Amino acid sequence: MTENEAALAYVSAWKNYDPMAFLNLLSEDVTYNSQWVFEEMKGKEKFVDYFTGKLETVKRANMPVRAIMGKTTRSFPDRDCVLLFQSKTDAPDALVLFEISGDLISKVDMCIPELFAPIRAGV
Repeated sequence: MTENEAALAYVSAWKNYDPMAFLNLLSEDVTYNSQWVFEEMKGKEKFVDYFTGKLETVKRANMPVRAIMGKTTRSFPDRDCVLLFQSKTDAPDALVLFEISGDLISKVDMCIPELFAPIRAGV
């Protein structure tokens, strides 16, 4: 698995409000970090509950989130990432990075996009 494949699966989860294909790519000991939350989330079961709930809430509230592929240009340049847009501006509200161990996603990081100067990379 590559970061690009992880990012594509994450984009697909948001596009279809169906997280299962993405969640099946997670390692059992996956960690999730967000720069907006102080504590790291550890374990697939916790992340599955969190992400499934998040997608359901957004879908029910009809608050569309656009997810598109991106590339970082600063901090950790040239990494595949996902850009999330919830506001009506052209600037992403969040950036998601992935770490891969073997064939599974071992880490998901929700970051402040400005730190990475991302560019759009398609989908």
